[in-house]
Amino acid sequence: MSGNRILWGQITLVLAVVLATTWTATQWTAWRLGFQPQLGQPWFELAPGMPVYYPPAFFWWWYAYDAYAPPIFVEGAFIAASGGFIAIAVAIALSILRAREAKNVETYGSARWASNEEIHSAGLLGPDGAFLDAPVAGSRPQAEAGQLIYFVGGEATIFARAEPILKAMGGAVHHAGAVGSGAGVKLMVGSASSTWKAGQRSSAANLGLCCLHQCAQGPLDLRGSRAGL
Repeated sequence: MSGNRILWGQITLVLAVVLATTWTATQWTAWRLGFQPQLGQPWFELAPGMPVYYPPAFFWWWYAYDAYAPPIFVEGAFIAASGGFIAIAVAIALSILRAREAKNVETYGSARWASNEEIHSAGLLGPDGAFLDAPVAGSRPQAEAGQLIYFVGGEATIFARAEPILKAMGGAVHHAGAVGSGAGVKLMVGSASSTWKAGQRSSAANLGLCCLHQCAQGPLDLRGSRAGL
């Protein structure tokens, strides 16, 4: 649940509490006064002999008939005023919940920090530790859409454990080879992008195809790739 959803829920719930207590005060006062005709036309009848009045009708009656039955209107006033205290308590409770939710805000779409449970389940806290280099292709729009492309370098077993976490943040995850290979592929992709922008489309296409071909074949030999290019 996001922070914004909690905020709108908080506003709605607080207003609902105020409405409910005001309406309760109205119905209580009407019942204590015996649903007299002088109270006006009800909104509708819930059952025979059980009219339902508009929520703010209590305040109109209080102004017009307080002198005739002060104790009854005091009771109604206590009921209506209780809504303010209940609403304040609800607002504080939901603000605390919203503050806790802010600790897990997902800044860019699906991209987020892994939880302790996810890290443990991925087996990344073994005695030998784990290391991967995982540069990405894409910027803020891709991050917000959860469509980042990862180029990962590291041992295949470690990559297999980390892959579910990376897939939660990106649209594609490629194992480029040993540690450092991910950075190498990222450099080639960046070079291809820069070359494309410079207008050399043919060279950029060849460079991109070479990069993808190497990724498809498995571990990347950066020196061999440089020589081939």
